[in-house]
Amino acid sequence: MKRWVFIMGVFGLLLAACSDDGGRALRAAGVVDGDVLNLRSKVSGRLEKMDVSEGEAVTAGRILAQIDARNVLNRIEAEGIRRRDIAVQRLRLKRRRVQLEAARDYAVNTSRRLARLREKAAVSGDQYEQARLKRIETETALSDNGKQLLSLDLQEEAGRNREELLRLSLEDHTLTAPIDGVVLEIHSVCGENLFPGNAVLEILDTSSLFVEVFLEEAELGKLKLNQDALIRVDGREEPVTGRVAYFGRKAEFSPKYILSEQERRNLLVQVKVEIPAAAADAVKLGMPVTVEFPR
Repeated sequence: MKRWVFIMGVFGLLLAACSDDGGRALRAAGVVDGDVLNLRSKVSGRLEKMDVSEGEAVTAGRILAQIDARNVLNRIEAEGIRRRDIAVQRLRLKRRRVQLEAARDYAVNTSRRLARLREKAAVSGDQYEQARLKRIETETALSDNGKQLLSLDLQEEAGRNREELLRLSLEDHTLTAPIDGVVLEIHSVCGENLFPGNAVLEILDTSSLFVEVFLEEAELGKLKLNQDALIRVDGREEPVTGRVAYFGRKAEFSPKYILSEQERRNLLVQVKVEIPAAAADAVKLGMPVTVEFPR
């Protein structure tokens, strides 16, 4: 592509040199270029569906392809079952906790009552010791119950985190168009096993189309940013109207293998002409065109 751009730049220079300074438009040859997005798989799985074909226009957000997600769906369902089991266990533990709290309160009251009676020698030390041990037993059981409830809370939170990750993974099984554009090439076919990083398809961003040309430094003074430029396409009578969007920051030597020693002294400067998205159907990526800059 770069070699072709150099050749087009040289051809543009020759076109410009042959133009009449008496009022004819400045002309230069270039090649249509633009941003191409490569959509890659983020997950492993079998490509189940491809909903577009090469050359088809797509809009941002449209579903383009689907990777088999049954394994992820099964794991999400398993997390739901596990969450319901935790809810049942929590209900049982809470009911048990009500019983343990009542037993603890009874054991505490009994222990206190026997402690007062013991001070008056109204009960034996064995009776008081049994009541004290019963209080410790119920308090220990209540503490264990609280730990079990806390464990269920942690399990439930871990399950929610796992399910959230699974749902994010589920989204990655659906490939959608990130921009408005045109499908240039499809790299994968239905039934193919994909792995993370595998290329699935390419989309041309039709809002990023431009023509890159090269002009002599002396000719830049005749141009300004945002001025109109006519892009002429072979086989099309009406030109496409573009806009000067960028001037190169430095001049570059012409290709040495083409021009003579005298012509090598000419320095070329890069100029980018934007093509409006509405005219995207009139041009194709890599198409050679001629750009005219009206004077």
